[in-house]
This record gives sequence, structure tokens and C-alpha cells, in this order.
Amino acid sequence: MVDTFYLTGEVGDSRFVPQPVNLRPSTTFAEMARHMMGQSNWVATACRRARPHP
Repeated sequence: MVDTFYLTGEVGDSRFVPQPVNLRPSTTFAEMARHMMGQSNWVATACRRARPHP
């Protein structure tokens, strides 16, 4: 294939097979944040208690 390109300037695409690309992350940012926070709701509960509601 490289020889053909250098000799003729043509690129043979007979072996080219399109492959789909998956751009979805395996782990989302929200999942990472939940994991770092211990997968609990203690932070939200602590914030609600610290701020008095009007």
C-alpha cells in the first residue's frame, strides 16, 4: 500500500473499514463526585442544617 502511494500518488482504500467511535465516558463526573463523597447524602444534609431557612 505504501509502495503504491509512492509510485502513483494514489491511496488504496480497499482495506479501510469504518469503525464507530463511542464518545460516552465510562464514568460520568456525577458518578465520580458521588464516589468521592462516599455515596451518601451527608453533605446535602449538613448544608441544609447549617443554613437557616427564612
